[in-house]
Amino acid sequence: MRRVYISKNYPGLSNGGTKGKRDMERIMDDMGFVNIGCRPTFTKNKILGFLYTLRSVIVGLWNLKKGDNLILF
Repeated sequence: MRRVYISKNYPGLSNGGTKGKRDMERIMDDMGFVNIGCRPTFTKNKILGFLYTLRSVIVGLWNLKKGDNLILF
């Protein structure tokens, strides 16, 4: 049984909401969680950001295995 999460696109690290979510990913990595999506991206373009996040979710769902614990935040 793995503990997994799916990373996404972040429009930047300058605001509090984005920084908190990115910090949570680092903490989960330290705790042994695995990112089953794509690497996080940092584009401010909303359309590209949506497409990167969508791609990461699709890849993550393909990599999800029976018995995995998926953390959503």
